[in-house]
Amino acid sequence: MLMVFYLKSKKIKNIMKKIISILFSSLLISCGSQVSDLELRVAKLETEIASMRKGGVSTIVPAGAFPKFTFNEEEYNFGDIRDGDIVSHVFKFTNTGSAPLIISKATAACGCTVPQWPRQPIPVGGSGEIKVQFDSSNKPGMQNKVVTITANTESKVKKLLIRAQVNPRS
Repeated sequence: MLMVFYLKSKKIKNIMKKIISILFSSLLISCGSQVSDLELRVAKLETEIASMRKGGVSTIVPAGAFPKFTFNEEEYNFGDIRDGDIVSHVFKFTNTGSAPLIISKATAACGCTVPQWPRQPIPVGGSGEIKVQFDSSNKPGMQNKVVTITANTESKVKKLLIRAQVNPRS
């Protein structure tokens, strides 16, 4: 009888050791992920601080705070131009939002229209320009070209429009 009791207690001890080691391992893993998450957040803040010390603009946006484009105009008509003319227009804007404005890209559907945009963040109240160049070569007739701007605004996308009546060369 004593032998049976000894064997049962030994099994219970082994099971308890396994349970404790599993719990301990789980605790270590969960603490490790919390530490690494915390380390990542601290590293991001340190990078922000270093950028701001060098005269940069913070890119951290508080919840609910968004930048906002306010353009002087969102459409421009070049009027009558001749086939082969290369024309350009500058769209001027102000960041009237409550966070720095970051334009990640500006695109057009056709290679004949090329936008250029500021790569640096535009601070609140700051101004910027988007230059749009249109090559009318082999584009006869009325042309409507849309430039799509992707930014960190609430709507994420802003569209600008250029128009031109391309007449043949005489």
